[in-house]
Amino acid sequence: MVMSFAVPDRPREIRMEAAFFFAAALFVKLFDFANVYSLSWDSCVSWISGG
Repeated sequence: MVMSFAVPDRPREIRMEAAFFFAAALFVKLFDFANVYSLSWDSCVSWISGG
């Protein structure tokens, strides 16, 4: 659904809003994952950055 707003024929503002929404949804999922598995935030950031 969000990706349908990210196509080049949409106005830039709509594409940016879709990108922010996607990033926020991803952040919430990551936060939930960390809570479920009792991970520290630092370990999640380290895993994402490949470190």
